[in-house]
Amino acid sequence: MALDADYLVIADAKGAQAVAGVMGGAQSAVTEGTRSIFLESAHFVPGVIAGRARRLNVSSDAAHRFERGVDPTLPDRAMARASQLLADLCGAKPGPISAARAALPAKSAIRLRESRATAVIGLDLGSKTITGILDRLGLAHQKNGDAWTVTVPPHRFDLTLEEDLIEELVRVHGYHAVPVRAPVGNLNLVPRSEASLAPLGHAVRLALREYLEVITYAFIDEADEAALHGNTDPVRLANPIARQMGVMRSSLLAGLLGVLRSNAAHREVRARIFERGRVFLGSDAPDQQPEHLGGLAWGAATSEQWGVPTRVVDFFDVKADLEAVLAPHRLDATPLRDHPALHPGRAATLCVDGQDIGWIGELHPRHVQAMDLPSAPVVFELSLKSLPRVSLPLVVPPVRFPGVRRDIAVLVDEAVEWQAIRSAIAECGLQTLESVWLFDIYRGQGIESGKKSLAIGMSIRDTLKTLTDAEIDAVVTAVVEHLGSRTGATLRQ
Repeated sequence: MALDADYLVIADAKGAQAVAGVMGGAQSAVTEGTRSIFLESAHFVPGVIAGRARRLNVSSDAAHRFERGVDPTLPDRAMARASQLLADLCGAKPGPISAARAALPAKSAIRLRESRATAVIGLDLGSKTITGILDRLGLAHQKNGDAWTVTVPPHRFDLTLEEDLIEELVRVHGYHAVPVRAPVGNLNLVPRSEASLAPLGHAVRLALREYLEVITYAFIDEADEAALHGNTDPVRLANPIARQMGVMRSSLLAGLLGVLRSNAAHREVRARIFERGRVFLGSDAPDQQPEHLGGLAWGAATSEQWGVPTRVVDFFDVKADLEAVLAPHRLDATPLRDHPALHPGRAATLCVDGQDIGWIGELHPRHVQAMDLPSAPVVFELSLKSLPRVSLPLVVPPVRFPGVRRDIAVLVDEAVEWQAIRSAIAECGLQTLESVWLFDIYRGQGIESGKKSLAIGMSIRDTLKTLTDAEIDAVVTAVVEHLGSRTGATLRQ
């Protein structure tokens, strides 16, 4: 087995005999036929040993102890004791000693202030009591005014800070002797506009549309990170808690799919979930740990019932959910074809007011097949920093004057998207054009190849007067002319 470059080994002229601080090898094992024993005793700092045993998928007492710290003066005493036991019990004869010594970790003196101890503990122990406790703990000290300079013995490697000494004081004195006092402080209400909801409002609106909030681990499998996002250089953990949780997530998608996989394994047939959490993009990103809002919908579009036919949730169902979350802001979508986790023909980049806020799409068929799902989930992820604040509804008096509907059918190239049509109409800046919508797409007889017919509905209204036919026709003409100049659309005869 090849070891990484950051491993230490115990070796002789023939090669490595043991992984330092973890476990010995077969060549250094003691059997019934062993007649000559070479004792090796060493000290390793925790940072050199931490995580090495887990990466080798082994467990040993040595690794358990060295990872947490060991008295650096212990090897000499351990060597002497082991040699004595071998001589007394086995009749062994000691041989020459080979020593390789380096500078042991130095323990600097710690300054302990009486005033600081009183502030942290909430109890004035007094100078005499503190001195007595330090003596009982075997900690050499020298008092200078309101403070003690404490020299920590080698076996107390857990004492490195002033707070560590304060913890020892209260432990020896007794936690029961510390009075219980309620914290006292002044709370000032921060003014906040009631014209919009806080960022939590996005999550609340998702919950109102049947989405359940989940919380998943921020560290995931490196293979999932590469497969779902094409990220071959993720933020790696120096000491992961499990082999399949070795890197930090750059997206919420892996955790959401893990929740879906668990639900599907328990025979759930419908899921609506979302998560708010941080992702980790590495040191090269301007914002290394942005907060995202991600979610997915899978299974039937509605709960099973007699009055509505059962159908699988699709891209437009989830997009409608996001439009409701971001209302009254308009949500625009443009095709997204290069995301490794999404179906290339059923994914889009989401924009609000010309700014990218995230993406939405159907999970790629290869991932659906790998998860053994009967249908593809629709997933989305948004940057919370980029989301507009959700405005509260405003009370508007009803308009007294009637609105007028006008429908037009325009011919456009097959490549022209509805998003481009809607944006072009918005550019007209017509105050009386209340709303527009697409209600039909036609391809077939009477439409030349490479073209499609879009049927567009328009609501036209003036809040101050009744519109005349000439004013209504002027709005329709302005829309048709602007569509022609921007998208090449022509009015279908």
